[in-house]
Amino acid sequence: MKKTTALTVTVLAIATLAGTSVAQSTDFFAQAPSAAVAEAESPWENPKLVHTLPTQASYAKFSSNGLLLVCNGERGKAIQLWDVKKGELLSSIKADDTTYFGDVAISPDGKFVASIVYSQIDKSIGVGLWNSKTGEAIWKQPIATNSVEFPSQSNFDEISLFSHVSSLEFSPNGQFIASSAQKNFSSTNRLIQLWDVATGEKRFGLRSNIESLRKLRFSPDSQVLASLGFNPDGPYNHKGMIQLWNPNTGKLLHTLKDDLISASMVFSPDGQTLTSLSKDGMMYDAHLRTWDVKTGGTLRTVPVGVDRTDGLLSLSPDAKTYLASGDVAGTRIFNTQIGKNWGIGGGNAVHSARTALFSPDGQMLAIPRAKEILIWQAFGN
Repeated sequence: MKKTTALTVTVLAIATLAGTSVAQSTDFFAQAPSAAVAEAESPWENPKLVHTLPTQASYAKFSSNGLLLVCNGERGKAIQLWDVKKGELLSSIKADDTTYFGDVAISPDGKFVASIVYSQIDKSIGVGLWNSKTGEAIWKQPIATNSVEFPSQSNFDEISLFSHVSSLEFSPNGQFIASSAQKNFSSTNRLIQLWDVATGEKRFGLRSNIESLRKLRFSPDSQVLASLGFNPDGPYNHKGMIQLWNPNTGKLLHTLKDDLISASMVFSPDGQTLTSLSKDGMMYDAHLRTWDVKTGGTLRTVPVGVDRTDGLLSLSPDAKTYLASGDVAGTRIFNTQIGKNWGIGGGNAVHSARTALFSPDGQMLAIPRAKEILIWQAFGN
């Protein structure tokens, strides 16, 4: 593997479970319950706030079994790994004074963590991979140089923390990392990179038709990569777009267009369909739209409830449950199958949050905010 010394990292602690390291624990990386099982058990009628993680982060990801959470904690200055059940910090890989982290991800087997890396020295953006057990830097590769403007750490407040947009995903088979990064929130970016996890080599550079890329997601069989974002449609409007790629060839398979702004997406467990959650930027219109992955055709569109001020939307893996949050209506979880919704957090659960994410089984919810990460659990009664 290609080593790098461009980034200085410090491991604060590696916790153990029953004498086994985090990366090796069979408990941590056992098979997670399926979304179908979770759906049959219960909706989010009585959610419970189980942990408030004391760290400032703008990005987070659950492990494949939902037992770990990785985030760009300490205001983007550390890749932190948390025990979701206990709410305990397991490890922290710290950046040096000239570097901070964007989006993060953990490999399906838990052996590696990856992050988008921003450097103040050369105003560069890169992708890095680390050993989750030891904190050793495995490789780091550039995405862009001399392209980023950001303040010094002394002025790194919550506004700065959310000023850069990036996306990073491991493929479920552990072979690829997909990345995309913008130099600031309002800039355009059409580029996606596909990296070989084992070697750090770039397999493909994909140029999409999406000006503002926001999310990346692999299908469960790792054979399709979906990229989500939006394009301007006149001076005051935007329209959503999802593009499907073959990660083995770099070929564009389908372009899925939406008349609303696409905010979140999930593949079905068999990878045959993709469901997106979209909303009008200024009005109350919103829908769930399900696409046929093989043909790119629309299978169904279901109108859903939102408030005009809802700026944060997140779709659960069951493709029927979603979170919506805004200044007026507060934070709610909707279940379209039974037609109900429930408020959480006293209406202020996602203040200063830019993202919210459900665990792979749909039973946990993480909300990174400027001051902490909230962890909610379904069946809180």
